[in-house]
Amino acid sequence: MNLENLLKQAMELEKTQAMVYKGLEKKFSFSKEIAQFWAEMAEDETGHYERIVEMYNKFGPEQLSVEVDNNLYDAVCKGLHELNLSRLSNVCDLCDACELAAEVEDYETTAVFEFVHARFKNDAQRLDVSNAIFAHLEKLGSFSDRFGSVDNKRLIKALKTDPT
Repeated sequence: MNLENLLKQAMELEKTQAMVYKGLEKKFSFSKEIAQFWAEMAEDETGHYERIVEMYNKFGPEQLSVEVDNNLYDAVCKGLHELNLSRLSNVCDLCDACELAAEVEDYETTAVFEFVHARFKNDAQRLDVSNAIFAHLEKLGSFSDRFGSVDNKRLIKALKTDPT
């Protein structure tokens, strides 16, 4: 598989991740704090998408044809296949939402950025992207921690909204 296909799949994954976060924003729209958090997570994913598009547009045909690790490509495709908006219907409370978000963040988009930056040696941009992704993950962890235990998060019920 080549870099062009990998980046295209990663773009789709980022767009899907943003839509999931927007769905979580709707499911918790009764709480300004919680809804705002999910909106910010969606914005972060949109930013990741835009960074991939920027990389894609900067590369020429020779760079886009570089072969990539099939395991990395397969992992991104698996994430795209497994992640869909119907998963939102299983979110009954804040604990479920945080678990889904952790799963969303576990997909291989970070590895895509690392592969691109390692292969093409753009260290300044690599550091910037790595810092942004780390901050994004830290934001999710500290948000979840603010609400305490699993039992406390289970008490914050999600709205039964249509996931589309």
